[in-house]
Amino acid sequence: MRMFYYEVLVADGKYRSSAPLTYSSKDSLVPLSVVTVPLRSRTVTGFVLNEVGRPGFAAREVKSLLSRQPLPYHCLQLAQWLADYYAAPISESLRLFAPSRPAIRQIKAEAMPAPEVQMEMKTPLTAEQKRAVREINENPSTTV
Repeated sequence: MRMFYYEVLVADGKYRSSAPLTYSSKDSLVPLSVVTVPLRSRTVTGFVLNEVGRPGFAAREVKSLLSRQPLPYHCLQLAQWLADYYAAPISESLRLFAPSRPAIRQIKAEAMPAPEVQMEMKTPLTAEQKRAVREINENPSTTV
């Protein structure tokens, strides 16, 4: 069985470095995938940077893939800007983009019905607001 190796940016307040860590995976992952990885005795959220060659040490394995949708690249750029601006490790700024409590579970898209936006307001919606609500309802899997 082929193993893949990845540089992962850890999003954890106790990890005080901007250096990515190397993890292994039995599955191929796309850049900026949101994963959980072991860090010392804890499980933390991380973001896959890129695939790397096999390291000269035993790499710990990625525990789970948290989302089929990778982090948008502009979010990584914003996290880097925040880290530079506030002179903080990128691990600190990436925490803003990580789930607060990573839930490790199997993702089944067909098991969850798409939510529909319902609003009750005393004043009528403008044409632009009605269009926005309609687009949200028509594209429930899209981030708005």
